[in-house]
Amino acid sequence: MIQICSAILVLIMFLGGTGTGLCEPQNTGWETAESPSGQVDLIELLKQKGVISETEALQLKERSAEKEGGVQAGDTLVSPENRAIADQVAEKIGEQVTDRVKDRIKTEMEASDQAWLDKIYVSVPEWTRRIRWNGDVRLRYEGNFYNPENADFLDPADPSRLMNSKTDRNRFRYRARLGLIAEVTNQVDAGFRLATGSTGNPISTNETVDDDFNKDSFLLDLAYLKIQPIPSLPETNLWGGRIPNPWFSTDLVWDSDLNFEGVAMNIDFYAAKWLRPFINGGWFPIQEEEWYTDKYMSGGQAGLEIKPRMDLILTIGAAYYDYRHITGEVNDPLRPGETDWTAPGYMQKGNSLMDIDPDVGTIKTALAGEYTLINFTGKFDIALFHPVHIVLVGDYVENIGFDADKVAFRLGEASWPEETTGYIYGMEVGHPSVRNFSEWNVAFYYRHLEADAVLDAFTDSDFHLGGTNAEGWMLNTQIGLTKNLWLSVKWSTADEIVGAPLAIDVMQVDLNAKF
Repeated sequence: MIQICSAILVLIMFLGGTGTGLCEPQNTGWETAESPSGQVDLIELLKQKGVISETEALQLKERSAEKEGGVQAGDTLVSPENRAIADQVAEKIGEQVTDRVKDRIKTEMEASDQAWLDKIYVSVPEWTRRIRWNGDVRLRYEGNFYNPENADFLDPADPSRLMNSKTDRNRFRYRARLGLIAEVTNQVDAGFRLATGSTGNPISTNETVDDDFNKDSFLLDLAYLKIQPIPSLPETNLWGGRIPNPWFSTDLVWDSDLNFEGVAMNIDFYAAKWLRPFINGGWFPIQEEEWYTDKYMSGGQAGLEIKPRMDLILTIGAAYYDYRHITGEVNDPLRPGETDWTAPGYMQKGNSLMDIDPDVGTIKTALAGEYTLINFTGKFDIALFHPVHIVLVGDYVENIGFDADKVAFRLGEASWPEETTGYIYGMEVGHPSVRNFSEWNVAFYYRHLEADAVLDAFTDSDFHLGGTNAEGWMLNTQIGLTKNLWLSVKWSTADEIVGAPLAIDVMQVDLNAKF
């Protein structure tokens, strides 16, 4: 208000000033604002327009009276010219007052809102501010289409029954996952996730709608600690528990839904602005036995991310995976069941198998070969047309641990084929991540995976309905419907590489939501 009064005084002085032509006395018959009475009239005018209050008007009159000898209001009138100027200045002052009031109200409201948020922030328990939730839901229609000329096959996991190889199926499935990551300290994170699925299938979290509307279960899909052992080197991470896939990979060797149990280490750092080396390693128990040697897998991977420019990224990796104590051993007829533990806990189809109970009426299958894999993976992300990317992908695997002569001996055969190579190559075009309306992605891949190239238990469960000894192509497209909601359609067609014919086409239509 002091600033407003000062402005009014300046106004009065301006209207009452000399030497400007505007405010000099003229023979008009009107008193000018240069006179004491003119100043009083200006004060009255400003009071009438609401620019100043009555108290402020009296104060200004007193100051004017003290200076000029006590002129009373109403003695004379202000000239029309000065009255017009006073009107304009009063209007301008009013606008400034309104703007200042608005700004002050806005500032006070913002301060009040911030204080309210600060109060809520303080009232929320501290530990809740260190938790991040995540989750997703997927609805799926899946069609499995078989060539009627397919042969009949025994189910590798249960040789007492036939595996479906000729009857088309239409299935409705869903997947739901809910997880969180909690910051324990600046160097330690704890994470876990619940998911649908079953305890008998490590590579799928799908739940098929087929149980008379019965309720389904949530299972522990992730449970781990992630530790940065050296605070000054945040690029080094140690993992322990049930952890996400630690490898740079495609689904040629590891299914995308597979999580690992054990310990792992990731190291990545920038050797130069354009070069980021990385090293991954881990040890993972597969099956623990009280009286016998445990089954496990250990592995290591080294790679480079090369970025010659921001819109070109080439990532390459070389990995070595070594499985131990997973080959079957035949039971001694005098001690039946003694080596049943050598049979795998889970398998799909394709690997070379042996009967570890040959002298018994039933068949009990186990792996006939060894598995030590070398794997080379490459990905070239071309973002010259960002946000649309062109991504080239290639993956090659070879089972260097497989010995065809030993396998033939175990199977009682004169010889056995060495089908130990697998590869996949393809291209993706579109948005790297489809999460918003109108975003899209199209991908095409060709795959060739021989019978003993990888462990059939852990490779992709969708192509050829899982397992190895299959080749063919896959086409996938995605389109964003709205934020965090997208539709995907995938078609794959695959045939047996060697042996009796088994051709399977798979169609999957998914509605995905993520939060």
